[in-house]
Order: sequence, then C-alpha cells, then structure tokens
Amino acid sequence: FVQPCYFHIRLLFYTILQRKNMLTYSKMFEIMKNLMPNLSPQKVLLDFEKACINAVHIAFPDAEVKGCYFHLCQSLVRNVNSVGMKVEYESDIDVRLKLKSLAALAFVPSDEVRPVFALLAESFPDEERYNAILTYFFSTYIEG
Repeated sequence: FVQPCYFHIRLLFYTILQRKNMLTYSKMFEIMKNLMPNLSPQKVLLDFEKACINAVHIAFPDAEVKGCYFHLCQSLVRNVNSVGMKVEYESDIDVRLKLKSLAALAFVPSDEVRPVFALLAESFPDEERYNAILTYFFSTYIEG
C-alpha cells in the first residue's frame, strides 16, 4: 500500500543570526519584507522562540503562528535530562509516557490546554524533579 503525501510548504528564507532577540528577528523580517514587498504568510512555523514569535506577530499580524512539534519534544527531553531524569526516562516506560503526555498537549484545543495541563500535573508525583519539569513546561509553553 502506497499513500501519496503532498506538502504545501515553501521555505522562503534560511538565516543564520548572531542573537536570538526581538530586535534581531524584527530586522530579519524587515529585510524579508523589503526583498519581497508582497510577502504575507498565512502560517509561520517556528521553534518556540518567544522573541521570534513576538516579532512575527508584529511583522505579519495576520499570520497564524504555529510551534514545531519536533522542537517541543526535543526541548522536553533536554529539560528531562537537565533535572537528572535521563536514566528513568530511557528505562521506565511509565515515566516516559507520563512525561510525553506533556507534549501531547500540542494536540489539545487551545481553550482546553490549561485545564488539561492542570489534570496532567495532578497525576505527576509530587517530587522536586517532576515539579521542575512541570514549572518549566508551564512557563515556557503555556504561559509563555
């Protein structure tokens, strides 16, 4: 069985920037708009850089901004490793599934994310490492 798959994604620019701040991103979008005066993207896919998201909203107010699921999962795993849970994450399926449930919030309707996060958070053990992950995830992806 072969299923054809078509993507309607166009990479317009690839940039290497020295800084990840709103001023740098704003200048980058200004250059893009100067190079392509009719540039008006419907959707912009980003890797959850808050400064970049803010700059996109200013440069392209009508664009729908989406976060990249790959980068969300990558960030979550980095955070799990940084709090010292790498071994448990890799060896214990229950730990791994519980932590991966946070990334699944990406598929929850936006108006339900906070209450679903609260339910998930209640199911986590009241342990410092889990609390650190929950705090990071909430402040970065839900509040941020």
